Amino acid sequence: MQKPFSVFVGLRYTLARKRNFFLSFVSLISMLGVSLGVMILIVALSVMNGSIDTLRADALKSVPHVTVAGDRVTTHWNELANIALSSPNVISAAPYIEGEANILYQGNNRFVSLRGVDGALEADVVDNPSSRYRDLFMALSETENGIILGAQLAGSLGIYGSSADLSVTALGSLLARNLADTEGFTVVGYADFGAYGNSDTALINLAQAQQLFAKNSASQLRLRLRVDDVFNAKAIAVDLFADYPDLSVQSWDEAQASLFNALRMEKVLTSFMLLMIVVVGAVNIVSTLVMVVV
Repeated sequence: MQKPFSVFVGLRYTLARKRNFFLSFVSLISMLGVSLGVMILIVALSVMNGSIDTLRADALKSVPHVTVAGDRVTTHWNELANIALSSPNVISAAPYIEGEANILYQGNNRFVSLRGVDGALEADVVDNPSSRYRDLFMALSETENGIILGAQLAGSLGIYGSSADLSVTALGSLLARNLADTEGFTVVGYADFGAYGNSDTALINLAQAQQLFAKNSASQLRLRLRVDDVFNAKAIAVDLFADYPDLSVQSWDEAQASLFNALRMEKVLTSFMLLMIVVVGAVNIVSTLVMVVV
């Protein structure tokens, strides 16, 4: 059976006779360099892609796929939610309000991102498959002054059991030294809000959050959407609300832009450096062939 010309040339100069041992050695080292470079490049890219996927999954435990904000959301969020749910690309929608607050428990205090949610709707919009997570939202909606803490946040406050009572003060009221707005809450459980939300995220009922942040104009009601394609979340939301130019649409990758931009840059630089190994091996092969011809 006749061999292809490329295979013939490769075997000829790799398995040369003893008098061409130097040529065989250089060819072998060149091929090993290319093979090693390609192997390292594939492994490094696989590790980087796996890390980015893991970080993305952790971020989406607390960051909504799409956030819709604007004055219209404050007054007509039900209407906008129905418009969103009319699209086959939108899985669920839920209102929420978020602001900065201080939590005090037995002398320990922490500044947190306090989010008011509708327990019945939030259970469907959160990208978390755990059934325990859904049960927590049901317990939250049934408790008048209930609060769900991130796992690390609860540990830093020294709370290791449910039914603990703590005090919450909005940051605006704290800066104005108006401690009369402080409210008491009862811990109903702990949740996993991902690597970037476990230490500073807490959830309360939407009605209590609206009362707590009533004097904070920066904390307005927003609408969060869960879509079937997280990589196309921005385009889906923009198409849905194209008739409402007053609305602001922000996707998850824009909310965590600093993190994912850094990861993309690291991936590009790592790929470039490892690609140089492949280039060096290829140059060695070319130089060997040129030397043979000369």
